[in-house]
Amino acid sequence: MVTIDVDPVTVADTTPPTVSCGAPDGQWHGDNVAIPCTASDDDSGLADPGDASFDLVTSLPAGEESADVPTDSRQVCDGAGNCTTAGPIAGNMIDRKAPTVTITTPADGATYAQGSTVIADYTCSDGGSGVGTCDGPVPDGALHRHLDPGAKVFTVTTADLVSNSDQQDATYTTTIASGRPVAADDAYTAEQGATLTVPRQVSWATTPIPTETPSGRC
Repeated sequence: MVTIDVDPVTVADTTPPTVSCGAPDGQWHGDNVAIPCTASDDDSGLADPGDASFDLVTSLPAGEESADVPTDSRQVCDGAGNCTTAGPIAGNMIDRKAPTVTITTPADGATYAQGSTVIADYTCSDGGSGVGTCDGPVPDGALHRHLDPGAKVFTVTTADLVSNSDQQDATYTTTIASGRPVAADDAYTAEQGATLTVPRQVSWATTPIPTETPSGRC
């Protein structure tokens, strides 16, 4: 029998690790997201065992919104020094910004006469997930009547479809016919024959109406 010695053959590892990652889900999110990834290498093995499972994450700052937010990236290497890069993965829909409220009527800083009526005019807009709610004291386009005198606040609240919320105030003043702002404890007088609408919780001030006998008559 003849014995032949054969030197072992070393096969070089020239293939980088295999990496597999998830994809954006096509839904709006109210915060940054993480996409899971896995990696493996059947030859020399992963240089860092922690690369077998990891996440790629987005980092959109608060107050911003975008339908195309990329994740970060990660380099994965094997024991032979072959490397591949996972990510970035674009197309993530992140909305971290509240809707915008615009109040046209009643106007901020305006003065309205007591008993007057205006048509409420306000809008809510959102460049991300969309407006979910937009609510004021009366619906947009409805009549809003100024009854009680004094300083008033018209507040509109809003939220988008991923729960970012905000509100906007319009402060205005309701006055009596003279244009003078009034408080609940003001006193009111009326000339003879005049009609006066008096707010709730006010006190009356009586002014005697002078009478005289026309000259030449008994």
